[in-house]
Amino acid sequence: VGQFSMKNPGHFSAQINSLEHRIEKQELENAVRDYIANNPWLISPRWETFKVEKSLKKICVRAAISGFGEALLDKRVDLVLRSDRQLLVLEFMKPGKSLDRDHLDRFNTYMDVIQEEVNANSALGIDYISGYIIADRLNKGPGHPIQIKGMNEQRRYALDWPALLGEAKRQWQEFLDHVKARAPLDERLQNVDRITDSQVNSQ
Repeated sequence: VGQFSMKNPGHFSAQINSLEHRIEKQELENAVRDYIANNPWLISPRWETFKVEKSLKKICVRAAISGFGEALLDKRVDLVLRSDRQLLVLEFMKPGKSLDRDHLDRFNTYMDVIQEEVNANSALGIDYISGYIIADRLNKGPGHPIQIKGMNEQRRYALDWPALLGEAKRQWQEFLDHVKARAPLDERLQNVDRITDSQVNSQ
């Protein structure tokens, strides 16, 4: 993984801890979004190649107006990442805030419009679109589990903040175990397992 190869174990641990700290402090959506935008590799090794997508800004604005209304345009908290022919849309709610039906419906409308626009503009070269809505207490609202399960068929997923962080730690632990098995004498990796094991076991 290119991003990780440029980071020493201490820096990697600090980045994970910083994300966890922001979530525990229940920072505003924008603060968490911007941090993840600068470090998408933190969430999953699979996202290491994703970069913030800026060329689709007009499409995202149209989608935001359709899904969330023009009055909320300045408060948009979405993050759109791209890797080659894949598009990844992340919608954040403030850590600690429960998912509500209104936000869930707006997220799906937002995703529908992006999908329609991308389908119509085939020259963009995007073949695969997936989306995540990140919030807390996903099952609190009536009908949420059924609606969320139905979203999976469209490659749209829901995660709460603890699950997002826990899954990030788990995936990175598996990745680091694999890397260390291939290079057991690499001194740069000696402390990584110990740091990450502690984080994973704290869940």
